[in-house]
Amino acid sequence: MTHKLLIVFIFLFFNILSGFALPLETNSLISVGISDNSFQRYYYVENTFYATKKLILSDKKNAKTIAEFEPNTPVTVKIKNNLFEISKDNIVVAQNVNPPIVLSTEKGGVLGITNLKRAGQPALYRGTIELVKPSCKENMFLVNNVLKLESYLLGVVPNEMPVRFGLEALKVQAISARNYALRPREKKYHEFDVCDSVSCQVYFGVNTEKPLATQAVLETRGIVGLHEDELIVALYSSTAGGYTESYDNAFLPKEENKFKYLQGVPDNKKEKSLEKEEDALEFYKSEPKTYDNDSPYFRWTREWTREELEKVLKEGLPASFKTGYSHPELKKTEDFGNLKEIKVIKRGKSGKIVSLEIITDKEKFIVEKELVIRRLFKNNGKALPSANVVFEHEFEKDKLLKIKAYGGGYGHGVGMSQYGAGSMARDGKTFDEIFQHYYSDTKIVLLPFELSNTPEKNTAVYDFYLTKKQAKIVVDNKKNYSELKVVINGKEFNLKAEPSLNKKYEVDISKYVKIGDNKVYFFYPLEDNREKSLKVYIELYGTGNGKHNDK
Repeated sequence: MTHKLLIVFIFLFFNILSGFALPLETNSLISVGISDNSFQRYYYVENTFYATKKLILSDKKNAKTIAEFEPNTPVTVKIKNNLFEISKDNIVVAQNVNPPIVLSTEKGGVLGITNLKRAGQPALYRGTIELVKPSCKENMFLVNNVLKLESYLLGVVPNEMPVRFGLEALKVQAISARNYALRPREKKYHEFDVCDSVSCQVYFGVNTEKPLATQAVLETRGIVGLHEDELIVALYSSTAGGYTESYDNAFLPKEENKFKYLQGVPDNKKEKSLEKEEDALEFYKSEPKTYDNDSPYFRWTREWTREELEKVLKEGLPASFKTGYSHPELKKTEDFGNLKEIKVIKRGKSGKIVSLEIITDKEKFIVEKELVIRRLFKNNGKALPSANVVFEHEFEKDKLLKIKAYGGGYGHGVGMSQYGAGSMARDGKTFDEIFQHYYSDTKIVLLPFELSNTPEKNTAVYDFYLTKKQAKIVVDNKKNYSELKVVINGKEFNLKAEPSLNKKYEVDISKYVKIGDNKVYFFYPLEDNREKSLKVYIELYGTGNGKHNDK
């Protein structure tokens, strides 16, 4: 406790447990675009829906009920002249309905989409479904599942990570997925918050939920990762190959120093950087002990004859040029010439190829960006699992005969390695240790919120779960609040602090929290007419320092 901050212990028990404002974003709604069975199409001209309890169709703008249907009744919605037509058993029930339409059901029911499958099961969804007319498409509509963020995560975590990886790994996945939903690396779609496929993060709905994954979500509810008081972009991929990569080396255009917490980290801290060609070759041609060893993509090889690779490159270079990360343009296949060498220009910390040169007797092609490189060097029609790859050339009298690739990992390799997290969990590491191994210098906190001395935003509550008695309140008091009441598991405290532009006030509350469920209420006094606000959060489990354990 700082010398400027006074906590007065009053021992009051509050029985008023309802009516509190909940400004936490984790209680807010998220809109998920639902794709077809191929995960390619999000725009529809017709679709059929049902509910396990009564199905209710409503006009969203006017908040009026359009029609109601009995449980498990298929209801078809078509769009004609940019207006909806609703039918049951080929009999039109309503027509010329303006979008958007909201599909809901009674408490305890879920919504289904006929003929849509997820992981081999009928697609069922919590929350509501909104049928929205996109501005960019005529006579088509989107199917958006709108539900609470925490409910959404129930359908994400078991589909992004195998439940066999264990509770602690699943908790890391839950936090990373929560961060991703709140702050994605890029917004791919304008009509909804996130999509339901690997293009965002995989969300398959109710029928794919698993008890252990649900436990992981519930026991990390509201928890996010912060760096310098901002939500981190919690990237993750299947397998890093024993060494994660820095953001700036995997994604372009570069955003130098923007993601300091996404730095290349080896599983064994004694492992040197793999930016040199000889070091990358040694690492990926061997099988050192790492957290990723159990992955089927820990190490892999690919091989081409010169003629095979020439064909692949001739077919792929025009598409690579269109991305903006390959030049010059290959306009005609005969302009390619004979392949002489694949030369790596730059590697990242993990040995990931940042840029390479394709040398022929007619031209030199420069290719950048890990995904562009992976997709260019196809083998048997498939992209490389990762850009963590070294090439060995076989020559005969200076003529290139074949090229063999030695690689490791699957995916971009930035942030958490999912297989690595599973291995760390089996080794007895807790979720906070795993999280801070992959996301350097981060804080594990309950999602920050802003309180003010206005009736709409002067109260809030944290409802959270702890596995360690370790927590502290952090207050950013730039606007000079006079007093803040806090009730921790039924005990009331008054927090008083002097204003500071550069310093946060921290109060250790570890002795007042408990293993298991906790509730902390905040009350900001309505003291005067001038609006004042402050940012508050609860930090859990200590701050990561970028350290990692030897394997």
